[in-house]
Amino acid sequence: MKFCTIPCLLSLLFFNTFGQTSDNTGLENDSIIVKSIPYPCELLDEPKEFKVLSNNSILMTAGPASDLHNPADGSFYKHNAPKFLFTPDATNFDFSAKVKPGFDNLYDGGAILVWSNEENWAKVLIQNTGKKSILGISVVENKITDDSYFNIDEAREIYLRITRKEKVFNFYSSPDGKVWTLIREFVYHKPAQIKIGFYSQSPVGSECKVEYSDISYR
Repeated sequence: MKFCTIPCLLSLLFFNTFGQTSDNTGLENDSIIVKSIPYPCELLDEPKEFKVLSNNSILMTAGPASDLHNPADGSFYKHNAPKFLFTPDATNFDFSAKVKPGFDNLYDGGAILVWSNEENWAKVLIQNTGKKSILGISVVENKITDDSYFNIDEAREIYLRITRKEKVFNFYSSPDGKVWTLIREFVYHKPAQIKIGFYSQSPVGSECKVEYSDISYR
């Protein structure tokens, strides 16, 4: 596992996806800049494709056999899904986006993520299960997983949100980004050692394109 912040790699990545970066989005000091996020961002685990689409939207494509999953029985661990992350410097924040996965393959999905390391993280994921879409929520502490799931029927996009107030974190979902439903409240066990952002996955497919738009941080 490695961070994709090597200057030549990022330069090649952005050249291939944009041609050239615009005044609004691009690179600064070898970091990825998205105007709606007030901190430099980075990629952890290389995506198949990455694009900054606008001041508040990105596209991140997961390659084959990519996943972020710690099953509750501890039978295996997989953490190679591409991640787009930044370090918030506030103990209170509100971070949200509309998440729209391609859903061409079973278990394709996209998520909002809290990340400390491979053994400690939390997510809310919109995922294709074949007949229905679900929201999968995981809070992982020292590899031990606490999962919950919600059916969202045939929804193929959804607004997801995470808020923090000191040690208490909340996950929300919304069909329109206006009326929010609280779906999980938890105390995160490593609040001083976090990055937040997104990840995309395609555990059994060849790829999954996920668009993250209306990105907001406050």
